[in-house]
Amino acid sequence: MKINNITSPNFKGYDAVPLKALHMGTLHKRIEQELRQIAQNEGFEVKASGYNESFNQDFKVILNQNGTPHLKMQANMEIFGPHLSDIEKQYGMKTTMSPMFSHKNGFVSGGNFFLGKKPDGTKWILIGAADQKFGKDIDKISEFYGVDKENIHFIAQQDYHLDMSIRPIGYPYVLVNSPKMANKNKEKIRGKQRQTGPNFDALIKARTREYEKMGIPKENIHFTIPENAGKSNEEIKIKAFKQEIETLENAGFCPIPIGGVYDDGVNFLNAVVNIHPDGTISYITNSSKSTNPLDTKFQRLFEKDLRKKLKELETKDPNAPKLRDVYFVEGELYDFGNEMTENILEGSGGIHCMTLEEPNFEAWG
Repeated sequence: MKINNITSPNFKGYDAVPLKALHMGTLHKRIEQELRQIAQNEGFEVKASGYNESFNQDFKVILNQNGTPHLKMQANMEIFGPHLSDIEKQYGMKTTMSPMFSHKNGFVSGGNFFLGKKPDGTKWILIGAADQKFGKDIDKISEFYGVDKENIHFIAQQDYHLDMSIRPIGYPYVLVNSPKMANKNKEKIRGKQRQTGPNFDALIKARTREYEKMGIPKENIHFTIPENAGKSNEEIKIKAFKQEIETLENAGFCPIPIGGVYDDGVNFLNAVVNIHPDGTISYITNSSKSTNPLDTKFQRLFEKDLRKKLKELETKDPNAPKLRDVYFVEGELYDFGNEMTENILEGSGGIHCMTLEEPNFEAWG
């Protein structure tokens, strides 16, 4: 769907959600504190769980089951199984566990999909193409998430997970990182520099060590990464970007290119979006602040670009998402940078990766 052919959708979806709570681990106290301050303004809760330390959003999802929130969790059964009642108490909801890395159900890693609804209530899901290549069964996905097969769309990935390069903000609109726009912004702020790709080898080693500490045998640990991932070839990301745009448009979505992802751990697309009763949205993402004063300019430029693009949409579609607030979560400031940037660099992820969204199902209707 082209931007100039919008048919004024009425948004009631899962992509930008009316948040009831954000769940996170207890390791990042400064980030937790900042999110609690944001939550007070936004009208949701932040709940810290000791059982969310290692998994974050990747191996959990909260779905509406029989009108109530239900935690679905992939886990090492020997380690987490005996603590099921404690986990249910901490999350405050019924929990179902399945073996980690099992393909017997349609569970998709939390960072590699987005779930939503069209105005008529029809559910859709966007999934990173790596899961399709890894053999995820579309019938199982359809059954697990309650989405008809024709509304399951596999999207090319610029990065390790889909949530590192795209961010739905209210059907049919989806922010998509444009490598060319990002590079242009980077040159504007820092001047021309040699382009480098993400270090996936280091990321996978770090994740593997993390899971081994939890008692998961190395032979049972598998990762799905995009083809050619980690290479310092800008054309690879540009190719994936073009494929993302094409697939989204063919599926009836309206992609919005924006510069938001940078090789040095700055990522504004890995975000959480809260929608308010009046239809406005707030965008909660990662800060670019560090000891380098120039880095602050990245987030200022992103907010300026985002507000400009959504204002332009309003002139074409009166029901397009309207931006209320943008929050940049900084974390603890160290001599060498900020905690949020370091999390992304080391593979712990940004705000969307390290939190688990609990939507307000009643507000969705």
